[in-house]
Amino acid sequence: MQSQRENYEGALLQHTGQRAETHAEAQVIFMPRKIEVFSAGCPLCNETLAAVKNAVADCGCEVVERRCSGTECCDEAKQYDVKAMPTVVVDGRIMFEGRVTREQAASLTLPRP
Repeated sequence: MQSQRENYEGALLQHTGQRAETHAEAQVIFMPRKIEVFSAGCPLCNETLAAVKNAVADCGCEVVERRCSGTECCDEAKQYDVKAMPTVVVDGRIMFEGRVTREQAASLTLPRP
């Protein structure tokens, strides 16, 4: 049976072709992410939220919907300078604006560069 260290290192090598210098480095690369989906509650936003939740269901990532209504944006949207709905923010960085494809949603589970 593989140790947790071997699991992290094997996944890192598979995804990036690189080896981690330490177990801690491998862990950081694969830590669950905080994913925020800024939404207006429209069908496109709901589709994006569902795609993101489905793509990351097994990775331990936290998915939070941030609902903005009308011309009022929530404080978090202002903090990130969100300009379009839906917008996907991962660990404080805008990753996608507008419609998110299944491939883009799946990329949220890839190791951090």
